[in-house]
Amino acid sequence: MISGSAIVHAQVNEENKPKPNKGWSLAIKGGITLNAGNTESQLINGSLEFNLDKKGIEFLTNFEAFYGSGSKEQTMNKGKWFNKFVNKTEKRFQLFSIFSLEYDKFAKIALRGSGGVGMQYSISDTPKTKIKLAAGVNGEFTNGLQELENTKSMRLILNYTLEKTFSETAKYAIDILYTSNFGHFFSEYRVETKGSLSVVVKKPLSLKIEMQERYTNRPLEKILKKNDFLLVTALEVSL
Repeated sequence: MISGSAIVHAQVNEENKPKPNKGWSLAIKGGITLNAGNTESQLINGSLEFNLDKKGIEFLTNFEAFYGSGSKEQTMNKGKWFNKFVNKTEKRFQLFSIFSLEYDKFAKIALRGSGGVGMQYSISDTPKTKIKLAAGVNGEFTNGLQELENTKSMRLILNYTLEKTFSETAKYAIDILYTSNFGHFFSEYRVETKGSLSVVVKKPLSLKIEMQERYTNRPLEKILKKNDFLLVTALEVSL
């Protein structure tokens, strides 16, 4: 009896052991988006995100695209390719570099490229709660549609991120990004806010609802609205 009990106890302990971190993740998402702001539109969206986290180095690459019909134009499209490299040799303070390319027909942006460096502070980095603050400097160029003036700038970037897993099947995330032109610090700035809720339908499939709000204090054209809002409903496969 003692021997049988010991075997059962060992089996339970083995099942309760946390699974080793494989060091990478891949998420593929697709769904429907409603847009309000510079145009009322119904879009389809898709994204692919790959994250590598091994030996003190973290690399994230994400591509997200939207395409569909708007109330004022036949087709509307926007997309962004974002990359981030983090040196995690220090537990709290970590150096990072970022690079991104973006196009946005809503905001008359033919192409916006940016790259920069900075430091992030990890307030919490547990399996259930991840909180980070980041600050850095970014170089940016923007090519406008319809012969709009091209612009270049050096910008301050401030970023707050929170990811919270509150059950075995659900988690939410918040991302707030502030960026301002050093040359026109108080008049040319953007605030981008994202909030999402993800619920597992059946592994590896999840239902994800995401809200994105971008406020641009000085749009490329005066006729453009300062606010753009997206509501994304999608199915996501995580590997």
